Amino acid sequence: MQVSTTKYSTIRRGLRLMTEKKYQGGKGMRILAENLFSQYGLQVAKYIIPFLTLPYLARVLGADAYAIRAYVLSLMTFVQVFLDCGFNLSATKEVVTLRSNKKAVGKLVGDVLLAKFFLIAIGAAATFVITLALPILRANVLYVVLAYSAVAFNCLCPDFVFIGYEKMMPLTTRYVVSKMLCLVLTFLLIKSPQDLLLVPALDVLTSCVALVWTWVGMRKRFGVQCIFSNFKDAFGTLKDSLLYFVSNASSSVHNSFLTLVIGVAVTNQAEIAYWSVMLTAISAVQSLYSPIGSALYPHMLTRKDTSLIRKLTAIALPVLTLGCAAFALLANVVLFILGGDEYVIAAPLLQVLTPVLWFSFFGMLYGWPVLGAFDKVKEMTISTAFGAAFVIVSSLLLLFCHLLTIQTAVVVRVISEAIVCVMRSFHALPLISKRANS
Repeated sequence: MQVSTTKYSTIRRGLRLMTEKKYQGGKGMRILAENLFSQYGLQVAKYIIPFLTLPYLARVLGADAYAIRAYVLSLMTFVQVFLDCGFNLSATKEVVTLRSNKKAVGKLVGDVLLAKFFLIAIGAAATFVITLALPILRANVLYVVLAYSAVAFNCLCPDFVFIGYEKMMPLTTRYVVSKMLCLVLTFLLIKSPQDLLLVPALDVLTSCVALVWTWVGMRKRFGVQCIFSNFKDAFGTLKDSLLYFVSNASSSVHNSFLTLVIGVAVTNQAEIAYWSVMLTAISAVQSLYSPIGSALYPHMLTRKDTSLIRKLTAIALPVLTLGCAAFALLANVVLFILGGDEYVIAAPLLQVLTPVLWFSFFGMLYGWPVLGAFDKVKEMTISTAFGAAFVIVSSLLLLFCHLLTIQTAVVVRVISEAIVCVMRSFHALPLISKRANS
């Protein structure tokens, strides 16, 4: 029996599409693996380089000068969040959509740059007011100016282009090279408290190196050039990023606001130290999650690969459950390593706090990689804001009722993370199931 030409062509086309799909799937997993490797490399570098720098600075600067650095650094952490304004999420999503059109990506880069110039101006004004209001900053205005400049230069790096094109290794390389340069110059130039201003000056230098590196790399690697259009489009881009910003800013409330209120309610300095060390232990484990989310986000934006999310869920459920059980059983060992004998007494509290690790992983997995990738940013933001609101309201109620202790704070922290996880799962799991059945 002879097969018709039309039927043969249909079969051949179907086989070709199946082959291409298999190839793209394999290529996608290879890219994901490369990005995951680069993100973990970045995480390791962020651990090691400060570990080498901070003890040296603490010793040569002395307590008074180092306190200035630490105080300004805490302010610049908030400034960094404000200036980033969620662009590494919102603009990344646009790059994934537009990346075959280099001119459109260039226009997006120009719009984001104009929006960031506006944010830098607003941030500078706010920082100026804060500097005048706080004595320690008012006495070190030049340090604040240099530190702000370093953060501003850093925020102008178009990292979202590299993330959108799923090329994260250059960002890791840039970080390592620029920070190693800063490390070497720190050891060579900073010798006493009189060299305090060299600390932010070196940050400015390395931020400029990173800025030039990123812009040149963007042009050479992707052929993308910055194209300025108008302020209307720039403000439209800024408006689109605000929802992402609110979500990220709300997530910081879980630890920071609760810690702030504990500082008011708890007078026992030892208990505050226990709380701090417990959060350090939890944050150390959670930092292992962030590379997974960072690598998954552009992968999911590009491919909507819910089968991978299902596989990760199936693997994570038993592994994470057993891991959390082991962490709880070894709580006294963890606290001994981080703080010494005097902190082991807080082991039962760390055991109660351990479920945060379980909830936060699935909150991360179903967050930006699923809800963000499927245009459910509103639902994502509501879940984060609801968890933050619970922390604020419950901690203030406990404070006013004189019931806020380290023990009740631990319970609040666990419940808030559970709320975020449950709300995100409620929206994400139907999406995953729907695509599995389609």
